[in-house]
Amino acid sequence: MRIWQGVLGVAILFGSPVIAELQPIVAQQSIWRRFTSKSWGFSIVMPGTPTERKQNGLTQFELIRNEESVRYAVGILNLPVAPGTNKNLQSEIYDGIRRGAANGQAVLISFRTIELNGFPGREMNFRLPDGMVAKWRVYLVDKRAYFINVTTTKENQSQGLATSIDVFLQSFRLARKAPKQSTPPPRPQISPSPTPTPTILPTPSASPSPTPTPEISPSPTPTPTIPPAKI
Repeated sequence: MRIWQGVLGVAILFGSPVIAELQPIVAQQSIWRRFTSKSWGFSIVMPGTPTERKQNGLTQFELIRNEESVRYAVGILNLPVAPGTNKNLQSEIYDGIRRGAANGQAVLISFRTIELNGFPGREMNFRLPDGMVAKWRVYLVDKRAYFINVTTTKENQSQGLATSIDVFLQSFRLARKAPKQSTPPPRPQISPSPTPTPTILPTPSASPSPTPTPEISPSPTPTPTIPPAKI
């Protein structure tokens, strides 16, 4: 297994700690605001200011709200190569996350293909120990992978915090522009060659056969009859 795949394996362990005490959700004034990291090229709406920490090459911005039994986080990992549109490399990354989840006794229960600004991604849902669940969105942006994830209880994910989770996941923005789509060069316009007008050669007229001149046999000159002289 490649070293960078091993780092991906610990991503879900690092990104999904189990919240020990589950406490009832307390309604309070909204504290959601957009957090921006210029150095990592993203912004996202979170209920407070996250804490940055690093481990094994993975940078993590996380915010844990014990009063709501929920953890919001954004992880960033630099990749040795840009997966681009290479489906095999994309699958290696997604599979690394799945293997990391399995090492942490988390089970991938569903996934779907997504994208952001033309960059490929995948949404993944995990079942964790102690009745916890996690929803991840992974985006592969050039030579960088972004992991946007929420860890909470199953009840919170489906009911209590469903709206908050959707706001968090859908508010993620990239600072960089979408990849340029390669535009095929325009096809040269070939003017159709004019269809040559066929030259019709006149059909040679058949020379009329000369009318044979009738051979006229000369009429025999009549011999004059001379009457005898009278004596």
